[in-house]
Amino acid sequence: MARFTDHLREVHRDDKDRLFARFRYPEGTSGPTVLAEGDSWFEYPMLRSDIVLELAKSYKIKSLAKAGDTWPRIEKQGELLKELASGSYDIVLISMGGNDVVDEISTFVKVDDRKTEYRVGDFFLGHVFAVAVKKIVNHYRDLCRTIAETHGIDVIVSGYDYPDPRQPALGSQAGEPGAQWIGPVLARKNGLWHRRLWHELTHEAIRRLYAAM
Repeated sequence: MARFTDHLREVHRDDKDRLFARFRYPEGTSGPTVLAEGDSWFEYPMLRSDIVLELAKSYKIKSLAKAGDTWPRIEKQGELLKELASGSYDIVLISMGGNDVVDEISTFVKVDDRKTEYRVGDFFLGHVFAVAVKKIVNHYRDLCRTIAETHGIDVIVSGYDYPDPRQPALGSQAGEPGAQWIGPVLARKNGLWHRRLWHELTHEAIRRLYAAM
């Protein structure tokens, strides 16, 4: 299944590369050349359309995005700055940081077994989350400054919708598609099985990330 998903992603990116290569603005008009970098927000849903493919109907846009990428992975790959140095772009579109939060979500949550009634504030370790958010905000600030000072072009930041934590497999049940995301991590690592609270915790994390940004 993992190999098939990887193959699907490659096909998806190849389609975008072909659209970029052959895109022409209508005769007598011009428009920006856009470079997108980020994570799954620019790639899903792969069997239908995504943000980049929708934009590609009206704009010349190249995508470097890869589902699952975090800031450290993106910086290690170094594709964004290399592409900016070798190509001619007018706008950079960025969506990063969501996977940094998801990968560490179990560290932002603490379950108090003595409580019988719960609110999202009873679980959310705001001081721990604030450290992670500060790193993401600093990454955005540094990258935007580098792009502005080195290339003199605008950066547009695309945010995230609220994620669906998904229901994990229970007993003989198969679970829902994408069952490895968020919810099962909170269940396995934190002993938190309340699906309503999975949603509230992830929504609170996104709200706080936006507020900081």
